[in-house]
Amino acid sequence: MENSSEVIEVLKAINNAKKAMKPLKKTKTSADGMYKYVTLDDVLEVLKKTLPRFKLGFVQVIESVGELNYIKTIVFHDNGQFISTSAKIPCEKDDFLSAVQSVGAAITYMRRYALCTIFGIVSEDDVDGNCSPGCYSDADKGIIKQRIKENKLSEENVHIIQKMVKQNCSVSSILKKIESMK
Repeated sequence: MENSSEVIEVLKAINNAKKAMKPLKKTKTSADGMYKYVTLDDVLEVLKKTLPRFKLGFVQVIESVGELNYIKTIVFHDNGQFISTSAKIPCEKDDFLSAVQSVGAAITYMRRYALCTIFGIVSEDDVDGNCSPGCYSDADKGIIKQRIKENKLSEENVHIIQKMVKQNCSVSSILKKIESMK
């Protein structure tokens, strides 16, 4: 984290802005229908309405250090005080997106989470999955295993389904995904 020599006013203003914001609704559903989330547009809209009242603004830029890329978020007060923080942009291969789309998605994701973290923005429902940990019955587990076997999924696809289980996605979402992998 970097900051100006004095930060008390910018920190007070951030704290007051946090208090003024209400939880946001998850308005967007993922392409696979597995979860809902707050969009970057929704976050930017609430900040656009709230921050000027507290004499705050922000800038986000991409920084590169060697092979790594970071989102740097700088929050500043009208009096010149500022704080900034950087978050690494993860670069993971995605079978469904081109390399450029994967980078764009990662940048959007990190921008959203950086702003939500700094300004304490939360959603009404903080659970992305459709059930809580350990919610699968033995029957649910049996059905999932049976469908994997019946559809003769590749090892790669089995790993995708295992990841969905670890993320506590609903059984119906998992079964739909298995069917789409035929």
